[in-house]
Formats: sequence, C-alpha cells, structure tokens
Amino acid sequence: MPIEPGLYELGIDDYHRDPCPEPSLNNSLIPWLLQCPAKARIRHPKLNPGWQGGDENRKMDLGSVAHKLLLGRGRDVHVVDADNYRTNAAKEQRDTARAKGLIPVLSADLATAEAMHTACVKQLTELFWIDAFVDGKSEVALLWKDVAGCWGRNLIDHLDDRLSWDIWDYKTTERSVRPEDAAMGAFIVDQGYDTAFAMQERGLVTLFPSVAGRLKFRLLFQETEEPYLISIVEPDAATMAIARRKVDYALHLWAECLRTDSFPGYTPRVVTTEHSGFLADRWIKREIEESESEPPSEPEPVRRGPGRPQGSKNVPKKRLMWEMRQRRAEERQREREKLDLPPGQNPLEGG
Repeated sequence: MPIEPGLYELGIDDYHRDPCPEPSLNNSLIPWLLQCPAKARIRHPKLNPGWQGGDENRKMDLGSVAHKLLLGRGRDVHVVDADNYRTNAAKEQRDTARAKGLIPVLSADLATAEAMHTACVKQLTELFWIDAFVDGKSEVALLWKDVAGCWGRNLIDHLDDRLSWDIWDYKTTERSVRPEDAAMGAFIVDQGYDTAFAMQERGLVTLFPSVAGRLKFRLLFQETEEPYLISIVEPDAATMAIARRKVDYALHLWAECLRTDSFPGYTPRVVTTEHSGFLADRWIKREIEESESEPPSEPEPVRRGPGRPQGSKNVPKKRLMWEMRQRRAEERQREREKLDLPPGQNPLEGG
C-alpha cells in the first residue's frame, strides 16, 4: 500500500530506509547535496544499492539511549557488561546487537544516560518545561510531497500540538551549551539544526496550512559530563530566514536531479584558487619583522640595461624595501634624539 503524506510513528530503521514512494530528501542529506549531488546520491538508501546506514559509535549510542529515556520511543537497548570495547567478546556483543536493530551500550554508559535523564527532568521541572514532554508525540516521521516536485522527509523528536505547535529537538553533546556563548548561533548552523527546523516547518505547513506562523522551534541541549546541564535555545529570525532559503534551494536541486537522473560531482573545469588576504599579510609581516631584526645593508646599485634606463621608476623591490627600512630607522633615530633616549630604547616605553 503506497504511503501518503502525513505524520507517522515509524520504527527508526524504517524511517532511515525511506518509506516514501520516491527517493526523498531529508535534513542529513542537505549538507552533502550542497557540496555536490553525487555525494548525496551515494548516501541515499534508495539510490545506492550498497547503502548500509549511517556510522554509529559509542557517543552516538549514549545519545540514543538518552533520547529513549526522555522521549519514550526508539530502539530497544542491549547492555554490554564491559568497561570498554577493547575485548573481542565486547565487540561481538556490540556488533550482534546492532545487527538485531538494538542499541548496544556499555554498562557504565547506561549509568551515565540514566544520570543524565534524572538531571534533565529535574532541570526541566525547575524551568517549568517538563509538561512539554509529558504530552504530545515523540519521534514522529514527517513525510510530504513538496511543491518543488519531490518528497521531503524529517524526524521530529517531540511535537507538542496541544495549544500551540511546539517542536523540540533534543541534542546531547560534549561541548559547553551555555546559551549566552557567542558561538552558539554558529554551532546551530554548523550542525545543520537550522535546516532541520526549516524542513520541519516546510513539511508541517504543507500538510497543515493553518499552522503557518504558529510554529515554535526549540533546541534542548544537554551536556554529557557532570552535572549534565541543559539549556533551551530558539533560532533567531535571521537564522530561520537563511535556513528557509537553503532548504528551498536544496529541495529544488534534489527534484531536478531526480527528474534528469543526473547527480553531478564537482565543477567539471579547471578552477583557479584565490590567495587569502590574511595569508599574504602574515607573510609580509614576517618579512618586515625579520628585516628589522637585522642591520640594513646597502643593496647593489641599479644597473642600466635593456628595458631599465637610468632614472627609471621601475626600481627593484629589494631596493624599495631597503629604502623604506632606512627611512623608518632614520625616523626612529630622530624620535630618540627629540626625547633624549639612549640608543635601542623604544620611544613608547617608559624610562
């Protein structure tokens, strides 16, 4: 039975295998698509016969367990009774659990995830946000046929649609999540959280036009180190405006690639690189510093020859640099004489 556009509670593996009738675009593909369509194609389950899913590691497993504890949905957990994965027995348990669709987690990491959950609930209660995760729907698959001509797909961590439409995304991280940090806005964009919200907005408004302008997007960050602090942030209007433009571009590009069955790689021509200005400045600064640390020496006089008559303004760079250093040395000497400073002392320094 063909799937229709809508909101679904799907298994996480079913979602990642793409249940849409045509290859759909999801947020995790957008960064690759914007690099070049060929990279997005190789990572799509319906376009790459050898697709095996995304990379999984111990940090991601910890985040998955924390998600399940807070949201109440997700794959079941298999506890590996070991301190690490250095032994063959622990590795075999981990790989077997993954093959069965379970989340393998070391016993110590499970204790960490449980401590994180306790701390998260406590802090949400203190901030009067705990009700947001009591009601509503968690891990909701959003599937829609976009106006660009292709299908879109996104997984919403938690949708609270009781009075207002609040969309929550829960992220665990090793970095500081202090919300006032100036780098927080850049971090949201670098991780693609901005386009995730823009995709969710586009899909929900496509399915339910009446919610346009009523959606609220919030990121719940939690650190994976004690005391497992949380912060709640919202993307600003400028972030969302640019994210919507990126998503619109990506969906139209994806639709065109599917229509033409063409997923090009990088630009098929020779490209001339540009030298960064700060690199040039850094090298010139080094030249000046090294030249000032050595006593200037008289360069060879300008030789007269073909194309360089005596008196020409086309003076060699080496001569010009020497003359500039000479003038700077003379200016510094005059300053010292005015201030009656001993030789070698900087006029800006005290006596």
